[in-house]
Amino acid sequence: MTASKHADQNACGTCRALTADGKPVEHEECAARAHLIEPPDMPDYEDLSALTLEERAKLPARFHLPRFDDLGSPNLWYCAVCWDEGIVSGWPCATASEKGAEVFTQ
Repeated sequence: MTASKHADQNACGTCRALTADGKPVEHEECAARAHLIEPPDMPDYEDLSALTLEERAKLPARFHLPRFDDLGSPNLWYCAVCWDEGIVSGWPCATASEKGAEVFTQ
C-alpha cells in the first residue's frame, strides 16, 4: 500500500509535520480516509423495501453507494440499494459499473 501524503485531522504531530513537508505519513492510522456522504435525497429503508429489485436498479446512480458488511462471513461490500430479503448485490452493482462516474459526482 502506498503511504498517504494526507494526514487525518487527529494525526500525531510527527505525521502532520511530515505531510506539511509533502512527505507521506509514518503511521497508517494517521492517514486521512475518504468518507462517502450519502445524497440528501437518499431513499430510506421503508421506501427501498417497497420497490422491486428492478425498480431499485433503475434508481439514479448516486444512490448505488458501497456499504461494508463486517458481520457476515465472509465480509463483503454490497450496494446500498440493490438488495432484497436474503439477497444482496456485491458492489459495484450493475448500475454502478455502467454509470461509474455518476455514482460519486452527481
